[in-house]
Amino acid sequence: MCALPSSPGILQFIRIIETGDLDELHGLVKQSDAVCARDADNNTLLHHACIAGNVDAVKLLIASGLHANVGNVDGHTPLCDAALNGSTEIVSILLNCGVNVDPPSYWGSPLMYATQNERLGAMKLLIDAGAQLNSPDRTGLCPLHVAVQKGFYAGVHELLLGGN
Repeated sequence: MCALPSSPGILQFIRIIETGDLDELHGLVKQSDAVCARDADNNTLLHHACIAGNVDAVKLLIASGLHANVGNVDGHTPLCDAALNGSTEIVSILLNCGVNVDPPSYWGSPLMYATQNERLGAMKLLIDAGAQLNSPDRTGLCPLHVAVQKGFYAGVHELLLGGN
């Protein structure tokens, strides 16, 4: 079973993910304490792989049994990070694993993250997967509000179409 406290070697594990060294990564997943490591905000290595946009790391960590729906201290899941990063390949991988497309998160949904960062490809995938279009963030704004505020008209168009 994975321990929840932050692992002292977490920075080393994150560096391996960020550099994308597959040999080191394979060695990493053989260490159960490494795979279960969390940082001070309770982010897993899968969160960090999604932030880094490291597709191979995401695949390897999921294949090693790392839970893809796990949230950090704010409820922010790896899908939130993938949407923020805009990696359509990682968003697709996570959605194909059956992750919650609308996880309860303090700062907003994956669709909100994709919209805030003008990640149209990620937005389309999330909408097609059934993301709630009118789910407000903690300030009461919905993705459509944010897209209009930013002048992100391709996003406005996609949100108005609702995936159709």
